[in-house]
Amino acid sequence: MGTASANPAHLFSYSDAATRAARELQDFVRTKVAPAMLAYARHQECLIPIDGKVLTRLNAVIATDTWVRTVGQAFLEAGGGGAGGVLMADRIVVTTDSGLAAGMVKLAEQDYRTIGNYRNDPGAAHAALAHLNSLMKENGDDPEFATGLMRQLGPRGLIDLLGKLAVLGSRSGGYGEGAQAATAQRSLSSLLARATDPSSPVHLDDDWVSMLDAAAALPVKETAYGEWTGWQLLEPLLQNPSAHFSTPFLTTFGRDLLDYERKRSSHGKAPWATPMGNALPGTNLITPGDAGWDPMIGLLNALSRNPAAATFLLDPKRDKSVIEYLTAKRGWPYDYNSSHAGEIALGNALRAAAATNASDPAQQRIAAELVRVLGHDYGGKVSAPLQPALTDLLSAHIKSGHVNAAFSDAPDGETPTEFTKKYLQLVMASLAENPDQYHHLASAEIGYAGAYFGDSPSLTASSMAQLLGALAHGRINGMQGAYKAADDKHNARVDRISWVINQALGKVPTKGTAGGLGMQGVQWLADRAEKSFKQDSSQKAALKSGDLFADGQTDLMNAVEKLARKTGHGRSAGALSDEASKAYSTGYADAGS
Repeated sequence: MGTASANPAHLFSYSDAATRAARELQDFVRTKVAPAMLAYARHQECLIPIDGKVLTRLNAVIATDTWVRTVGQAFLEAGGGGAGGVLMADRIVVTTDSGLAAGMVKLAEQDYRTIGNYRNDPGAAHAALAHLNSLMKENGDDPEFATGLMRQLGPRGLIDLLGKLAVLGSRSGGYGEGAQAATAQRSLSSLLARATDPSSPVHLDDDWVSMLDAAAALPVKETAYGEWTGWQLLEPLLQNPSAHFSTPFLTTFGRDLLDYERKRSSHGKAPWATPMGNALPGTNLITPGDAGWDPMIGLLNALSRNPAAATFLLDPKRDKSVIEYLTAKRGWPYDYNSSHAGEIALGNALRAAAATNASDPAQQRIAAELVRVLGHDYGGKVSAPLQPALTDLLSAHIKSGHVNAAFSDAPDGETPTEFTKKYLQLVMASLAENPDQYHHLASAEIGYAGAYFGDSPSLTASSMAQLLGALAHGRINGMQGAYKAADDKHNARVDRISWVINQALGKVPTKGTAGGLGMQGVQWLADRAEKSFKQDSSQKAALKSGDLFADGQTDLMNAVEKLARKTGHGRSAGALSDEASKAYSTGYADAGS
C-alpha cells in the first residue's frame, strides 16, 4: 500500500482528455492507417508492418490514464476528510485500498494473457511485458497487490508465465527480451516472497504453497526443444539475492524439492535436464553463470539468506541422510559456464545452517554430521569450493568450545552433537593445506585458548596443541603437494622437449650398421641432458617440513608458557609447555593416520 495526493478535478480532466485522444488515435491507426498500409504492401508485394513502438506507446498511455482515473475516483470516495482521506487545502491525500490493488492485479492479469500470445503478436507481448514490469515496480511493496497477483495467476499460471519469460529472454530465441524478462523474474521473485510471508498483513495460505510445489513437479513444454519442470522455472526466483523468503515457505518448499529430487536421483545424478547437446533455453535470466537447470542451487542460495530455514532443513534430527545426500551422494555438475556454482551454494547454505549460532544443539548436530560424512566418505578431504564455508563453520565451533571438546579425554562422537575426533582431525588437516584456511583456523583456536586457559589450563593446552598439530600436518601436506606439483609441471615440459629430440633423432638400429654406435652416442647424450634438466624438490620439501613442524611446536610452547603466566599459573608453565609439546606431536600423527 502507498499514499498519493493530487487535485481530483485535474486528474479527471487529464485522464479524460488523454484517454480520449489516445483511443481516437489508436482507432485511426487500426481502422485507417493499418488497412491502407496492408493494401499497399499487397500491391507492391512487400511487407510494411505498423511500427511496434506506436502501438506500445498507445497502450501505455491508455493504461496509465486508466490508472489515473482509478486514483481520482479513490480521492473522491475518500474526500472531505471522510474515512480513508484528509482534506488538505485544495488536494486530498488518501491511502490506496484493496479496490485499487485489485484493479492493478486485473491489469497485470491482462498483461499476462497478452504475453502468452507472444508467438502470434510479439509486438503486443513486448508492450504487455513492459507494462507488467511497470505495474510490478509501482505496486511491489503492496502486500495486497503481491498476494492478489499470485492468487489471480495461481501456482500453475505463475510457472506458465515463467516459462514464457524464459523463451522471451533467451539469447537464441530471437525475441530480444532478455533485460525485460530478467526484470520480470526479479519482480515476481520479490512478490512471491512477500505474498508467502505469514508476517505480512495479507498473505497466501499454506494450501497455496502446497499447490505450488505440486505444480512445480509437472512438466512445462514451451519450446520444441524439450521441457522443463516447474522446479527449474522457479529456480531464478529463489536464486534472486534481493528476495528474502520466509522460514515457513522455505521449509515447505525445500522439503518437497529434496523429497522430489531424491526419489528420482540415480547414482548421484539429479533428475534435471542438462545443457549438453540440448537447445532448451536456460531458465535463469538474473544470475550470470547460472542457467537455472539445477533448482537445488536456487534453494540453497535462498537458504543461505535464512539461517533458521537452513538449520531446520539440514538438521540430522529431522532428516538423518540429508547432509550425506548433499555432500557425498549427489553430484554437482557445472551449470553452463559457471564454476562449481552448486558446491559454492551448498557451502553458503551450510554456513548459514551451522555457523550462525554454534551453541545451538541443532547447528552442532549439523556440524558434527558434516564432519562425520567428510571424514568417513572422503578421508577428510574437502573440495576447494567448500573450503571457505567449512573453515568459517569450524572456526565458529572452535570459538564456542564445541571443537575443543572433541580433544578432551572423554569419549567422542557418542551423541549427535559431538564431533568424532579422528574425522575432525582429518577434515581440519585437509583445510589447513590451504595457507589461508590454516591461519583462519589457527587464529580461532589461539583466541579461544586465550579466553579459557585460566579456567582449565591443562585441558585447554592439550586440546589446543592437538588441534594445532592436526593443522600443522595439513599445512605441511599442502606445502609438499605444492613442491610436487611444481616438479610435475616442470618435468612435463622437459619430457615434451625430450620427445621432440627423440623424434628428430629417429629410431635407428644400434648394431650391424656403420653409423649405429655414433647415433647411440648421440642418444646417450640426449638422455643424460634430459635427466640433468629434471627437477626433484623432495629433499627441499622434507627439510622445510621439518622446519615448519619445529617452528609450530616452538611457537605453541612459548604461547602456553605466556598464557600460564598471564593467568596466574606461572609455576606450572614448564610442565604445561612440555605437555602441550607432546600433544602437538600426537595431533600431528593422528591427522596422518
